[in-house]
Amino acid sequence: MAMPSNVEALDIGCGDGKSTLAVATRLGIEGQVLGVDRQQTRLPDGEAPLNVSFMPADAMDLPNSKLAQVSTLYNVLPGLPNAGAVLAMLRKAAIVSRDFVFVSQVQFDSTPHLIRRGFKAYYSDLTSNRYQGSSFDYLRMLRSLFDEGLIADYALLECERIRDSSDPVIHSLQSPPDSGPYDPSMHRHKTLDVPFSEPIFKRMQLILCKKPAQLGKIARRLKALEKPDNVIYSTMAI
Repeated sequence: MAMPSNVEALDIGCGDGKSTLAVATRLGIEGQVLGVDRQQTRLPDGEAPLNVSFMPADAMDLPNSKLAQVSTLYNVLPGLPNAGAVLAMLRKAAIVSRDFVFVSQVQFDSTPHLIRRGFKAYYSDLTSNRYQGSSFDYLRMLRSLFDEGLIADYALLECERIRDSSDPVIHSLQSPPDSGPYDPSMHRHKTLDVPFSEPIFKRMQLILCKKPAQLGKIARRLKALEKPDNVIYSTMAI
């Protein structure tokens, strides 16, 4: 299938298409929005706006040309097999984007803190999340892309702080693998209302900016999509 022309936003690894719709509506994109995934994406009739379309494709097979203004990846990178595959995917996203790349996914930095308290985040025990890189792992990848000249600025952020063990993301450490959000009627009992003094967050975000001095402007625009609680690292003030 031929790549549509004049794509404004490219949602890589779009899955069921919900992330593609979020990109289109929350960022107010009026131009063409394209979701690509290895599997055919099928939304219920009438659910997708006229400017949103989907195409079965492996992102790594996309041509190495500027295909879209913006590329997004939602919970795509943890499903890849290793750090090399993650870096290759980020490199591809940077190559096909004219302005910036936005990555939003679950965060694994908190795993040791939770284990010490007898807890875990359910997504850290999903067999589908094969790559559970830390913030520093991603920082090294972004530095590599910067050194290659593929991006001009970058930032790592985190959002959705977990305040205590009552959050449905949190399970007892004895809960079986591949469990979803905590449901007391289904899952092993956990102690509720245990406060977490450490800063534990559910999600990590990456912004890869293609043009100099645009990172702050892009970050402000993305707050309409997901408001960050904390800046881990940024090459310029945002």
